[in-house]
Amino acid sequence: MREDEFREKLRGALGDPPASMAPPSLAPAGPRPPRIYPTAMGALAVALAVLLVLVLVGTRGGWNPRGSVVPMGKPTPFPTAASAFPCALPVMVEGEAPGAPVSARIGFVNVPSGSFRVDPRAGAGSNYYSAALGRWLPATQRTVSPDGTSYAYVKLMPEGASYSSFTSSELHVVYAPSNEDRKLWSSVDGIDVVMWQPSGILVSTVPKQGGAMLLWRIDPANGHVARAPQSADPGRPPLAAMPGGGTSSYMGSDVQGDSVFRLGSRDPGTKYSVIVVQSGRTITIYSGKQGDARDFDPDGISFDVHGIWFGNYDGKWAWLWSPTSGLQGFKVSGLPAALPGGDVLFFPQGPCVPGEFTGVAAAPFAHPTPSPSPSVPAVDWSVLLARPLVLPAMPTNGACPVSPQQNLAVTTSTGKGGPNYGYGQWPAFVSGQIFWYSAGSQGVVILVNPEYKGPIIIRSKRLDGSGSLGIAASPGPAGPSVALPGGALGIPVTSSPPYWGAWFGVMVPTAAGCYGIQIDGNSWSSVAVIQVQKGPPPPG
Repeated sequence: MREDEFREKLRGALGDPPASMAPPSLAPAGPRPPRIYPTAMGALAVALAVLLVLVLVGTRGGWNPRGSVVPMGKPTPFPTAASAFPCALPVMVEGEAPGAPVSARIGFVNVPSGSFRVDPRAGAGSNYYSAALGRWLPATQRTVSPDGTSYAYVKLMPEGASYSSFTSSELHVVYAPSNEDRKLWSSVDGIDVVMWQPSGILVSTVPKQGGAMLLWRIDPANGHVARAPQSADPGRPPLAAMPGGGTSSYMGSDVQGDSVFRLGSRDPGTKYSVIVVQSGRTITIYSGKQGDARDFDPDGISFDVHGIWFGNYDGKWAWLWSPTSGLQGFKVSGLPAALPGGDVLFFPQGPCVPGEFTGVAAAPFAHPTPSPSPSVPAVDWSVLLARPLVLPAMPTNGACPVSPQQNLAVTTSTGKGGPNYGYGQWPAFVSGQIFWYSAGSQGVVILVNPEYKGPIIIRSKRLDGSGSLGIAASPGPAGPSVALPGGALGIPVTSSPPYWGAWFGVMVPTAAGCYGIQIDGNSWSSVAVIQVQKGPPPPG
């Protein structure tokens, strides 16, 4: 999945340093030895330089964004370890713990020492470090121009809209040195930036209510739009690398389209490989078993002239791979300690810049303040359980009468949109999946309109044979629920106006087939019919 794919993290911000604090510095690399030219060649070089300046000054009538799309050559040959270091790798450090908001620290991991130091200059929204500008940008590697001076972002319209309520989306480009913001393109579909490449900005569009994803290439200079083939998507795994199928995850690409994939899951003991596809050629970076002694468990990726940088899921290592030096690990120190029951990990956020970063030591993550558990109202479930189960009968042709998809405008208590679709009738809907499968568990979401706040029960039955859906609460903050007789499930608290209720659970069907799901409230019933297909969900 792409780095933004349906999981949004809170990006913590650091304030400006105290006036008494000396500014952090990156020690510059040593000076190059001067080149010696003959006198005539030196004079000719000066004359040409003056002529070039006059031409540039005469033709500059304003910022031309094409100038920020410099086709960069492949970063080869890669420097050896001895000539490449020291350098400072920009990273975002994140701490996660149950009951605590995601906390972040922005700074650099010095290589090869591995020491992490916070950058006090990083302000709110800092995410990617532009070596060209020497500062942080509110962008990601895939949205930054190849020369590091501009970035693209998507704006949902009308102003303040969410992904469940937008009517159109706009692609914008910001020229960072002057902070000039231009609208480049708009669409009634949802736009996502795939990668800013030398050939233009590759974006995808998906209709608001779901549908086929299309790819487009947009000229950042004039906004010219052209359809791109599906093969242009750098996140498509090479079929030749997975002859037997299996799980794969896309980790990222550079501006030239070289893409990194992980083949295999993170389940303990599972065999996996990390590969890079360069110009159609597959190169194996590492093959091993999850949890082996090497501890290469990559998370987060960045490309530069050194090679490919990786973070690690346990936050212990920064990794560098290049064709000449192979895979090298650098032990990381100086990260904030993990909160109880939590994790600390970091993500590379730009090229490793020459020198050593001094900065300041990382402050510890704040412990969450315990909040009292909300009281759960007592419910007499027998009243709802006494309601008859009224599900549709199977038609004579044997086709499952699948419920039509309903378009919803959901806003949850987090202030963000939830799933914008569901199955059933007002005020409760089944959501979480469009297709259901008989092997393995799948997430299910019960959405409740804020017009209803009372308790509900959920019951299900297979309509064309024997079997059950096995709906249960998911691990984590699913919300209070009660297992009831007959396989029913009770949810005592639903919506909290003006927000929708969203209960998260898991569904483990025992067999493929046609199933009816009935949700009962105090004075209403909602029925959804789904088709469970045979077999496991497809990979990814």
